[in-house]
Amino acid sequence: MHILTLITMRLRYCIYLFTIIALFALGSCSSIIAFDDDVEVSGEITTLPAEIADSSSLYYYYYGEPVYLTEVPDLVFLKFKDIDSRNLFISKITPLSLAQIWASDKMPEQTKISSDILILQSLTGSFPSDLIDEFCELDDIEWFSTMTSYSDQLLAVTNEFSVKLKNMSDYQKLVDLAGIHDCDVYHKDFFDAEEFFVKVPKRSEFGAIQLASLFFETGQFEYTSPDFFILNPYFSSDPYFSSQWGLKNTGQYGSPGVDINIEPAWNITEGSSDVVVAIIDTGVESTHPDLSSNLLTGYNAFNYGSGGDPIDASAHGTMVAGIVGAIKDNSIGISGVAPGCKLLPVCMGNSYGVSSSAAVAGINWARQNNADVMNCSWGDVPVLQCVTDAIYNAATLGRGGKGCVMVFATGQDGYSYIPYPSYLTNVISVGAVTPNGLRHNNSDYGNGLDVVAPGMDIKSTIRQGLYGDDSGTSYAAPHVSGIAALILSEYPDLTEAQVRRAIELSCTKPSGYSYSYDDQYPSALWNNHVGYGVANAYYALLKASDFHEQNVLDGTPGFDFVITNHSSYPLEDFYISLTGKIGGVETTLIAADPGDAGCGMHIGYPVYRGETITAVPGTSITNLSLNISAISPDDDYYFHIGAAIDNPYPIYYYDFAFGYGNMYQCSIPNTTVPNSSRRILYIDIL
Repeated sequence: MHILTLITMRLRYCIYLFTIIALFALGSCSSIIAFDDDVEVSGEITTLPAEIADSSSLYYYYYGEPVYLTEVPDLVFLKFKDIDSRNLFISKITPLSLAQIWASDKMPEQTKISSDILILQSLTGSFPSDLIDEFCELDDIEWFSTMTSYSDQLLAVTNEFSVKLKNMSDYQKLVDLAGIHDCDVYHKDFFDAEEFFVKVPKRSEFGAIQLASLFFETGQFEYTSPDFFILNPYFSSDPYFSSQWGLKNTGQYGSPGVDINIEPAWNITEGSSDVVVAIIDTGVESTHPDLSSNLLTGYNAFNYGSGGDPIDASAHGTMVAGIVGAIKDNSIGISGVAPGCKLLPVCMGNSYGVSSSAAVAGINWARQNNADVMNCSWGDVPVLQCVTDAIYNAATLGRGGKGCVMVFATGQDGYSYIPYPSYLTNVISVGAVTPNGLRHNNSDYGNGLDVVAPGMDIKSTIRQGLYGDDSGTSYAAPHVSGIAALILSEYPDLTEAQVRRAIELSCTKPSGYSYSYDDQYPSALWNNHVGYGVANAYYALLKASDFHEQNVLDGTPGFDFVITNHSSYPLEDFYISLTGKIGGVETTLIAADPGDAGCGMHIGYPVYRGETITAVPGTSITNLSLNISAISPDDDYYFHIGAAIDNPYPIYYYDFAFGYGNMYQCSIPNTTVPNSSRRILYIDIL
């Protein structure tokens, strides 16, 4: 039935036209109802007990634990078949007074006329349900849902949920269970053979979240994940023109030097065309003259089709792409951080928002299509196992097992915590800093923050071949993605963890913040507002060279060392040498100036400082002599020093006063040339 006909027929019910389901016990459009904690569900459950169906508690499962949602009864989300149907619907309901078209900073202006989505807000606090049956008959509406919230983020649930099988032999169990509830099963996720989608009809007895929880509680499946639609997860507003102080700040904005120090980095590399950065966002305008020659053929994860252009008026993805890889020295526009690298656009949503299934598909597709770095300037989504798994698989399986570098914006709500998925340990969590080196007021902060980058008045490419500027962590993250791309351009052998460490351990510390040592890197300083500091492209490349050296040496016989200072005195200007005889020939095994070791910290391994041994593995190494010098603030203080090979806890300790550069010397027991590996010399100072 056409919507105009139905509205005419039901004019006497027009004051209820906004009933789009308060109870929403109608399938994918239904209220998001879940189970009570004390309800036991066996593996043979096929229907919901009455006490579960009547539950007012909203939750789904994440790694076996319930995640609770809050119902927002005055908002209803509608998904139309096309824009024309939506606009016709609006023209008929606008004069009514019980509800209004919802608008906020979560709904960009262009979506009011260019989207097939609509949110209605009740003026009485909730929606009556008299026209539920008639509403479900509207052919122009694909699905609808009452709104919920998770961690203050508004959500709608679509008419689908995903099911991950434990193995393919469980497929028939899924089909049988879906058939009981008149649901369709199909294979939308082309990247995981064991993940299927279940489509819930409008007139289903239960909603998508209810059924997702029911399917999981049978115990027959690995996990289930509702497909949420998250409103504007991109942390940004409309772009305006500005300048690129984030690359080189001479004081034109804020304080000189508050930038990512890009020019010295460009003297090393401007990026390799072999390195691919996936822009997983709202799509990238393929015809933009400052981007087009750097763009690869992308993917539309929102509609499962080829091409990564925007599907509406959003400029968000185009702006992010320009920060990463706009063309340099073409006499127009701007330069990206890594202008020599390629960009892989992945459209996972529009200016209104994104579905969680599209996020998963976008990440999976990028991993399987040779992305080296993935920029994800979105977040604050509900925790979902399918999303976490996609990120984990990219970070571990991507790049032939070296892992894709995953870069996420922290968020732009000013939270004193880092939202999901940015807080995951295998991503780089990026906050925003102002031109004065201060955390942007709206940038989320707290445990899980890794680094900050320029994120205020950032100039970049926008739609229709133009340029503009905007602020937010959305535009801080691509600065870091560009740095990661530069690192991999110069050192493609590095793992994602090594790239992440190189960026985190090379940051510039903004003044005005106090820093302390953290558990992740005992030798690094961290602050909950700015993490390890402002990402520094040049220093990150230098740090990456250490890890590259480590990789080069990793498969060759030789010696490395670790010096741990457990004393109450900081020690400066270390020098270490280890010599010995291999086959009667005097050989230098270690010769290094590792730097300083503060109280309670160590230096050396895993940044390898030893020499390569070319002798046959198993050859005896004799006459091992260790020499260490350092500067102590107290010439008369006697340290207890022990050293051993392949044992972090030496058996014997000797007293020695370093004073001002005094040389400690001792003999080390004989050992042998290792077989394509590294021996570690442990030096313990108490």
